[in-house]
Amino acid sequence: METILLALLFAGALCLGDLYNSSKFRFFYPKLRADLLPRGAATWKRVLVYRNQALKYAGLFIMWAGFTLGAHFSDVSEAGGGHMFYALGFLGLTIYLASRLWPTLVEKPRRRH
Repeated sequence: METILLALLFAGALCLGDLYNSSKFRFFYPKLRADLLPRGAATWKRVLVYRNQALKYAGLFIMWAGFTLGAHFSDVSEAGGGHMFYALGFLGLTIYLASRLWPTLVEKPRRRH
């Protein structure tokens, strides 16, 4: 029962952290839009920018599932069967961080004085 409660608390913490990150992003980059991507950008840059929300939520879910299942199977199994799930959790973290780095790929709007 406590494993389920901790998994739900971890999911809530991930969602609140993402909401905080998104609000800070909108504050620091108010005029940054995805259509500022240069025309000749590579395909991986286009996927990262235009599929940003889907990648973000997929990364959060994979991270939550990997770390939750890793903790569960590490507790249940004596052989340490949770290592594979922890690797999956870190893969989800990498996907999430990559989806958050898309502003570095677009041209920054110029300020008018």
